[in-house]
Amino acid sequence: MKRRIGILAALLGCGGALAETEVYIGTSKSGIYRAMLDEKSGTLSPAEQVLEVKETGFFTLAMDEEMLFTTVENGVASFRFAEEGLKEVSRQKYPGGQLCFVALDESEEVLFGADYGKGSVVSFPVAEDGSIQEYAGYLTHEGSSVNQKRQRKPHAHSFYPVPGSDFAYALDLGTDEVVIYHFERRDGSIERVGEVKVPAGSGPRHGAFGSKGGNFYVLNELTNTISRFELSEKGKRLTLRETVSVLPAEAKQTRMTSSEIVLSEDGKHVYCATRDLDKGGKSVLSHLTVGVEGQLTLEEGVSARCEIPRNIRLTPGGKFLLVTGRASNALVMLKVEENGALKATGAKINVPGPTCVKCRKKPTLSSGQ
Repeated sequence: MKRRIGILAALLGCGGALAETEVYIGTSKSGIYRAMLDEKSGTLSPAEQVLEVKETGFFTLAMDEEMLFTTVENGVASFRFAEEGLKEVSRQKYPGGQLCFVALDESEEVLFGADYGKGSVVSFPVAEDGSIQEYAGYLTHEGSSVNQKRQRKPHAHSFYPVPGSDFAYALDLGTDEVVIYHFERRDGSIERVGEVKVPAGSGPRHGAFGSKGGNFYVLNELTNTISRFELSEKGKRLTLRETVSVLPAEAKQTRMTSSEIVLSEDGKHVYCATRDLDKGGKSVLSHLTVGVEGQLTLEEGVSARCEIPRNIRLTPGGKFLLVTGRASNALVMLKVEENGALKATGAKINVPGPTCVKCRKKPTLSSGQ
């Protein structure tokens, strides 16, 4: 695994440094915005635009949080954090249409992408300086499933490298499959080696790995459920163990679609968002607890306090949950109680059509230094 120790890590290790939390919010049409989080007061500063690039709908931070890798129009790009803002390092296109997801492997040598419209996945080698190289793998899925409105063809929605492994999982909403790929770090190439099914009509969208690496949790968009898979053979094999609802029994079920799933740092809590497509104020944030074998128990479903929550993210340390309300043009923040329960804070800032949110610790010198 590559080691990149940058200015950020050095400053965080100094006794005279304090860390502020920067919140970066991606949008499809107007680029990336930044707000500052004050965890003591539980407030967010107004958002300011820091990057004007189309289709920055999903991104990830890497290389000691010194770089940002994002979807852009017809491809991907990498940017380095600098005093003057985000400085572009590289940009690459690929044969498909528009990516809806990107992720880096642990070594930060391969960038993975999913193309919902084309039902395809792509991989790019990444150089040590963070520059993305020409795509090395591009494969299109085949098949369909039982939902005639949403599953007439493949729709690859996400692509996750397995921690500590040479495998990656592509979640295809259209075919109801988790497609298993093997990848090569030396050149970024990918090879399909298998697949497993979720219950028919589920529509797998996004996923999260258990804290000990033994489970993979798949959020199903169309049935508002989570399918838990057990990993074996270093991630080459997946076995379906359970599928549970993320909505309370009394909650509205029709015209509701789940969007994002995250796991707490201690691995004991799972959070997910479900959207009310009628925009009638019924969008839900769900809290589930994780048992000793990884099994899930739904604890609560609370109001998302925004419309069409597209993406959610726990802040470093897990004290708050950030929610992008795409139809509300807002970023909302809830507090996470000691038992994992969610509590409204009233914190809400304006962002045009937010689709993705990530946090970054920004070092600042303490007074007198």
